[in-house]
Amino acid sequence: MLSASARSGKSSAVMLTAVVASVIKLADFLLPGVEGGVLHPAMYILLEGAMVAVICQFFSFSSRREVRPALSLWESRLAVPAFAVAIALTLIVG
Repeated sequence: MLSASARSGKSSAVMLTAVVASVIKLADFLLPGVEGGVLHPAMYILLEGAMVAVICQFFSFSSRREVRPALSLWESRLAVPAFAVAIALTLIVG
């Protein structure tokens, strides 16, 4: 979350990162055999994001690495197939 704040320079990026992480955690409801234990971690991720966003309002976080340019076209083309392979492996193994 601090990395999102440092890279974007906005504290709102922290909360958006927390929302995305909690939605990914809520996707565990779709897995068979997982009835409980999903809602509390998702809420805690949102709470952590809210606390870090408040801290980012008061303190400035800068990236320790050099700022890289935006993703190249080649990297963005690989994102969807890599995600599809990850989902397929999860379904096969899990």
